[in-house]
Amino acid sequence: MNTFFEELRREREVRNMSLNDIADSTCISRKQLDSLEKGEIASLPEPYVRAFIREYAVAVGLDPDFVLLKFDEARGKQPRHAVPAQESPPQVSVVSAALPGDPGTLLTARNATLGGVALLVIVGAILVWNLAAPERISPAPEVPFQNVVREQEQRLPPKPVPPPDSLTLFASAVDSVWFALSSDSLPSRQYYFRSGTKAMWRAKNAFTITLGNGAGLALTLNGKPLPPMERRVIRDLVIGRQTLENR
Repeated sequence: MNTFFEELRREREVRNMSLNDIADSTCISRKQLDSLEKGEIASLPEPYVRAFIREYAVAVGLDPDFVLLKFDEARGKQPRHAVPAQESPPQVSVVSAALPGDPGTLLTARNATLGGVALLVIVGAILVWNLAAPERISPAPEVPFQNVVREQEQRLPPKPVPPPDSLTLFASAVDSVWFALSSDSLPSRQYYFRSGTKAMWRAKNAFTITLGNGAGLALTLNGKPLPPMERRVIRDLVIGRQTLENR
């Protein structure tokens, strides 16, 4: 069984894919994927194991039906589509014979005894056949993967909704000044302002600014003037919501 899951992991590694890549494309949590690759399927919800394996196979570019067939073989089970041949219970023929000298086929005490013995033989044969028949294991119901994803999403905490562009930074050049400014995670842009130049920027979370002369700019965040900076180089100064809370 472990060899099967090691082969799955090797197929992923050959394609230079990480567990995070699989998690992003399948909506299966990384923790559950890690348990799957280690063969720790007992820690996974049983009805979803086959669905997890199918989606894993699709994500790494394998044939999902073939992978599930290999999984069934690794567990020592017959493929799901194979129907085991049903053996017929042994047939016992009972032949009634008239005793010598008996007219016709009248039921005598001896015939009744033979019939009872034959009935016991039939019942015993059926019991032996049932005991010798291989154990029939009812496969766990296969749950549609859409239901798996829906349940996983319900268990995850709601994703935070990014705030709108609610920060406004206003700058007025007190002196000629060079600076670089970025909004949120966007690349920074460089500016050179002469005295009296004004500008405004918007962001959702924060601004990052680097100035050649901190005293060259007067800054206002959401209408609140920020404290004047020293006449020196200011590097990677973050101006955001925490700045407003500290005011």
